[in-house]
Amino acid sequence: MLIFGPFAFIELNATYGAAPAFAWLGAVLLTSWSMHWFVLWFKQRFEDSLIGTLVVFSALLISIGSSYFGLYDLGGFFEPVFTFALENPVPVFLLAAVFILSYFLCFAFYRQNAYLEELSEGDHLQFANHDLGFLSKFGLAGELANLEWKLIIRHKKSRTYLTLCLLFLLYGLIFYNNPAYVKESGFSYLFIFVGTFITGIFMLQYGQLFLSWNSPTFDFYVHQKNGLRALVKGKYLLFIGISFLCFILSVPYVYFGWNILLIHLATFLFNMGVTIHLVIYMALWKPKPMNLHKGSVFNYEGMGLSQFLMIIPLVAVPYAVFLPIAYWFGDYSGLLALSIIGGFGLLIFPMISTKMADAVVDRKYEISAAFRQEL
Repeated sequence: MLIFGPFAFIELNATYGAAPAFAWLGAVLLTSWSMHWFVLWFKQRFEDSLIGTLVVFSALLISIGSSYFGLYDLGGFFEPVFTFALENPVPVFLLAAVFILSYFLCFAFYRQNAYLEELSEGDHLQFANHDLGFLSKFGLAGELANLEWKLIIRHKKSRTYLTLCLLFLLYGLIFYNNPAYVKESGFSYLFIFVGTFITGIFMLQYGQLFLSWNSPTFDFYVHQKNGLRALVKGKYLLFIGISFLCFILSVPYVYFGWNILLIHLATFLFNMGVTIHLVIYMALWKPKPMNLHKGSVFNYEGMGLSQFLMIIPLVAVPYAVFLPIAYWFGDYSGLLALSIIGGFGLLIFPMISTKMADAVVDRKYEISAAFRQEL
C-alpha cells in the first residue's frame, strides 16, 4: 500500500478513473497476499532442504540470466495481467481465486503437520547419519572426519555453507562468457580469483570457523589421547575431499576454453598446498564459541576479526605468486608457478599439517577457556 497506493490514487486515478485504479491496486495486493501464503507453505515444506534452496536460487538465476541475455523479461510476462485489470475486473477475480487457493494450501499443510514428530522425515534423518565410508581408511582422523560430516548435515549453519558451496560453482558463468573479460592472448587475471574461489570456497567459509564448530565438545577432544591431532587432521581430510569434489564439478567449464581448466587445476593445487594452511593458521587466532543449534541467517557467532580478514590470503597470496611470473614470462608460466608451489606444498603436507595440529595442542587450554565463555 505504501509503495503502490500513491501511484494508483494519483497517477492511475487521473488517467483511467477511480474504478480502474482500485482494480489495478487490488490486483497488486492480491498478488502480494498470494505470494505471502505460498512462501509460508514453501518454507515449511522445504525448510532446510537442499531441494528448496536449489529451486529458489535456480529460479533467481534463470530469471536474471534470461533478462540479461534478452530471452524473456519476467516483468513483461506479468505486465498484461495488471494492464488488463485497468480495463476489466476479470484479473481481480482470478487473482482472488489464486489468493484463496494459496491460503488453503498453506492451511492444509499446517493442519496435516500439526504434530512436530510428523515434520521430521526418516529419509532425511537416515541421510544425516550416513557415513562417508572411504574416510574410515584414515584411522581415527577419518572417523572424526566422518563425525564432522554428520555435524555439517545435521545443523542449519554448516549445511548452509555446504549448499552455498555447490551454488557458488556457478560463479564462473558470470565471468567466463563475459566479453568484457576476453583477451586476444592469454586470459584475464581476474580468472585467478574466480578459480581460487570456485575450488576453495568451502575451505574458506567452513574453515574460517575451524574449531568453533567443535566448541561445545572441545574439552572431550582435549582429554582424549591424540584427540586434538586427529580432529585437526580429520578436518584437513574433509577440506581436501570437498575441494577436490568442487574441482571435479568445475571441469565442464572447459567448454569456455582449455585455459579455464588449467586455471582451475593450478588454483586447486595452490589451495591444497598453501592456502589451506593459511586459513587454518588464521582461524586459530582467538577462536570464539558458537551455538550450532541457532540459525544461519545474520548469525555471526564464532566470527572475529581474523575470520573477516581471511579473504586476504585467499586473494592476495595466489596473486603474489602469479603476477610477477606472468609479467616476466607469460600468463601460463604464472599458472605453472602456482602449480609447482602448490605441488611442493602437497609434498610437505604431512609436515605442515602436523605442525598445525601441534599448534592446537600447545594452545588447547587457552582455546578451551575461550570456548567456555558465555554465548
